[in-house]
Amino acid sequence: MKKIFFAILCISTSAFGQEFNFDIHNITLPEYLKIEENLGSERILPSSNHVSFSGEAQPIMFLRKEKVIPDLTVYYYFKKVDSTMSYILYEWDVSNFEKDDNNQKSENFQKAIIAKYIELKEYISKEFGQPVVKSNYSNLSRLDSINTFIENSNWKPNYITEIEMHATVSNYYEKKGAITINPVHRIRLYIRSLTKEKQNQLRP
Repeated sequence: MKKIFFAILCISTSAFGQEFNFDIHNITLPEYLKIEENLGSERILPSSNHVSFSGEAQPIMFLRKEKVIPDLTVYYYFKKVDSTMSYILYEWDVSNFEKDDNNQKSENFQKAIIAKYIELKEYISKEFGQPVVKSNYSNLSRLDSINTFIENSNWKPNYITEIEMHATVSNYYEKKGAITINPVHRIRLYIRSLTKEKQNQLRP
C-alpha cells in the first residue's frame, strides 16, 4: 500500500510541474498559451468585460477538465501595451458551473477539494518554503466552525513575485429576507507579478 501511495504521489507531483509554472517573469504569454494547448485545455470566452485602470487587457481564459472536483478555470491577465504578465488565477469553483441556491455537496466531494488544496500547498511549499497561513478568518467559519474549512496560504519567493492560495469549503446555508448565505466549494491560486511599489517594500 505504501509503495502504491508513493507512486501516486510521484505521478501527481510530476503532473503539477507540467500544469503550473510559477515563473511568471520569465514565461511569456505565448508560452503559457502553449502550455494550455499541450494540456488539451478548452479556450473559453469571458462572461463579462474586464475593466482595468492599470492597463490590463481582457484576460485569456481556459477550461481544464477535472475528476470529482469542479473543472479548473484558468485566467491569464496581461498588459495591453506589451503582453507582459500581470497575474494568473487558477480557480476551482462550483459556482462557475452551478448557480442554484443551497447547492450542498457530499462529504466525499468536500474532502476531495480539501485534499487538492493540501496537495497543492505541499507541492508549492517544496518549491518555495513554508507559507504564511491564516485559517478560519471569515464570518462563515464563525457561523459553522465545525463543518467549514477556510485557509489562506501566502508565499513570496522573491521581491517581484507573490503566490497566494485560499480554499473555502462549506455546506452552510442561510436565508434571511434579501440576504442569502450559500454553500461555497472553491480553491483559488494566484501567481502575481508585484507592482513596483510592492517590489520596493520587499526589496532587500
